[in-house]
Amino acid sequence: RMRRLGWGIFGGVHGGSVLEDEHMDALIETLKEFPREDDAAAAFFFHEHVTAVLKSKDGYEFVDSLPHAPVGMGVRIMCTNAATLKVCLQWYCLSKFSPNNQAYIDRNAWNEDRAEVDPRIFQAYVWHQPQT
Repeated sequence: RMRRLGWGIFGGVHGGSVLEDEHMDALIETLKEFPREDDAAAAFFFHEHVTAVLKSKDGYEFVDSLPHAPVGMGVRIMCTNAATLKVCLQWYCLSKFSPNNQAYIDRNAWNEDRAEVDPRIFQAYVWHQPQT
């Protein structure tokens, strides 16, 4: 039987520039704040694709279903702590910037008023399931 996600497990929305520590740290801090034994996750939207960040008592996992070189398969990367998760997310996002994206970033400072056209933009929706 399928259940709907209730508002009681909604943990918040984060977003901004993937290159701004303040924006990425807010997402990671939200995940860190949940008790270690509880399940938590974030749907991470970046460059028109959704990946997942899962938190467990063993750390964090970054999950992407799209193929990655050299194996041509999706990836599941284990991150043992929040600092490693941040590096993983930064690696993933930086690897998605095209030469045109890089040129735009070089020419334009981050500006929330232009977020719709800025390649640095991300959104993350956090969910939390307390253990009972």
